[in-house]
Amino acid sequence: MLLGPTCRAIAVSFLLACVSTGTAEAADTSPSVQFNPEIYTLEGQANGCGISFTAAWIDEEQELVGVVGSVNLFLAPERKTVLALIKATGFINGKETPIKYAWVQTNSYGRTLDFKSSPSADPKGFVGGKPSDPKTVTIPLDMAYFGSVLGITFDRRSFDDSVTLPAAPKDVAAKVDQCFAELQQRIQMLDEK
Repeated sequence: MLLGPTCRAIAVSFLLACVSTGTAEAADTSPSVQFNPEIYTLEGQANGCGISFTAAWIDEEQELVGVVGSVNLFLAPERKTVLALIKATGFINGKETPIKYAWVQTNSYGRTLDFKSSPSADPKGFVGGKPSDPKTVTIPLDMAYFGSVLGITFDRRSFDDSVTLPAAPKDVAAKVDQCFAELQQRIQMLDEK
């Protein structure tokens, strides 16, 4: 995920606010999370949907870990298929830190360890994708409605940092769901052709 200077400043500010407000104290390792719906259009129609998040938590090494990321599904009409993407940029103690791999785990899909990493516009970030798998359609919806586990492998670490993310607020989940309903209609139209 490419983060410009403004986005980086917002992400670091969010992470620092978590520490100063006590939402990510050592005694409480639950994450502080913000969610947003991701809606992409092409020629006035839904072409991609998903959920983005900014999460911060204190890990086992008592370091503040932060991730700005998203999980999206894009329609590839020329191939009559979909492409699922995971994008993530990570921070440790407020400093952007290179990521080797990122994954999410949902009840319906399991862990996205089968997503292949791709070059990212941000050399410290991670982008992973999986084309043509209908099971990936459920990942952003599950994240929105039921929560998920987020896992990050930073370059400087030999282990995954992982955290359980809660379900998104109802208004965010509803927007993700609405976009997926529109996207599903387009997918069905492609199948009928």
